[in-house]
Amino acid sequence: MASPTPEVLSAASPWPLQGVRIVKDFSFDLGFVVLLGVALVLLKRGLRGASLACLVLPFALLVFAGARGLPELWAKPILSKTAQLSQEGCRAGLGALVVLGGGLAGADDLAVSTMSRVRHAARWMVALSPDERRTIKVVMSGGPSLAGVPRPESELMKDAFRAWRADIPEENIVTESQSLNTRDNATRVASYLQSLRLKPEIALVTSSLHMPRAVGAFRAAGLRPCPVPSPGVEYSSEGFLNFRNAERTVRVLNEYAGFIGYRAMGWMK
Repeated sequence: MASPTPEVLSAASPWPLQGVRIVKDFSFDLGFVVLLGVALVLLKRGLRGASLACLVLPFALLVFAGARGLPELWAKPILSKTAQLSQEGCRAGLGALVVLGGGLAGADDLAVSTMSRVRHAARWMVALSPDERRTIKVVMSGGPSLAGVPRPESELMKDAFRAWRADIPEENIVTESQSLNTRDNATRVASYLQSLRLKPEIALVTSSLHMPRAVGAFRAAGLRPCPVPSPGVEYSSEGFLNFRNAERTVRVLNEYAGFIGYRAMGWMK
């Protein structure tokens, strides 16, 4: 049986995904370093000491992003907030288990972060009673994060979840296939649960780094999420400077930028 997909879960999202990616590329991602270097070269004749600045400033930014140990330092306030939110844990009587997508690695492959979230959700269900496992709604939320993919992220998430939890009735696993951001996740899932008159208490699975923003967004949508943070998927980095550290730093900066933006737009509570 196919997952139920009410209209509210399949309407197109207005989020300008490509525009957001361009802004990120040329703000806190590598594009900013390139633009800074070009600007300093062009302004070199009009600035005293610009030759030194051309070298020092881009290098300082690369150290800020790629030095060993710094991604963990930048992420510490966010992870502390996640630990604080998770202290009470999830209680009985949940309306749903909601798993947020973390992207795709290819046309038919989940990103490592997404796979970690789905696996963690499957393992966490052991904490539920047999009756709760048979009746709870499981919502996989994730839209077309890559252009031209044949299947949305949520459907791949459902397949992976079913591989670990074949005991969950398929009709209880819902795929939300249009969300392009965390606010989309929250508003679409909230509308679906309200349409079924399910309890607003939900178990929310996403990465530890993403959890504070996700909790705030789901609260603003009228739900009462309890955090179920999935373990971080990080790769060890050798040497003082490398691209793996920089990639992790960019993900942390993305959360800070998202937190500020969501607060400004009133999308968090």
